[in-house]
Amino acid sequence: MMKTIFMASNGASSLATHHPVGRSAGTLASRPRELYHDSPRFDFSERLSFSQSPDITRAVIDILLREIPGATSVRPGTRAQDLAGGDFIVFRDGGQALYVDLKARERTFNGGQDLALETWSSIGDKPGWTRDAGKRTDCVLFYWHDTGDYLLLPFRPLRRAFIRHWRHWREVYQKAQQQSRGWVSESVFVPREVVLAAIAPEGGEA
Repeated sequence: MMKTIFMASNGASSLATHHPVGRSAGTLASRPRELYHDSPRFDFSERLSFSQSPDITRAVIDILLREIPGATSVRPGTRAQDLAGGDFIVFRDGGQALYVDLKARERTFNGGQDLALETWSSIGDKPGWTRDAGKRTDCVLFYWHDTGDYLLLPFRPLRRAFIRHWRHWREVYQKAQQQSRGWVSESVFVPREVVLAAIAPEGGEA
């Protein structure tokens, strides 16, 4: 059974359990990066095209309507909203709209039990989205397309936990770089239960 954290209608965060479509998530102990397969560099334009495909869009809209309390409609964000951290905008009955950042992976690696968290948007120059205080993001949706598994987390507790631990996680877990025009970003693959444990002391508060 996969743990799903979602934003409640009052803007706070709640913790629920959910049987994901496809393979369910099991338990994963902390594993050193030597046990992970080496990850190649990824091309940014290819990843962007995949995450914006019609199949992904339909799946994401279905998930957000089902999981976010009071959600009445969902639409892809504009270019400006996307840059601010809102790939999708969730409108709620009587509530403030939520910005959701999508992190979609085409295939499941390591049993689908790790989360790709960006350390650097541009290595050594610009912090990654997981450390970026300027993002307007309310929630982050991690989605594995081949299995249908997903995890919906509140962004601010995730960001605070990542800021506390990212240097250690970067040393312990597998990293991968993503090539774009003029810069290279970097992500670290952290076991899901490790991330949830790091968020848990905050009590899930946004």
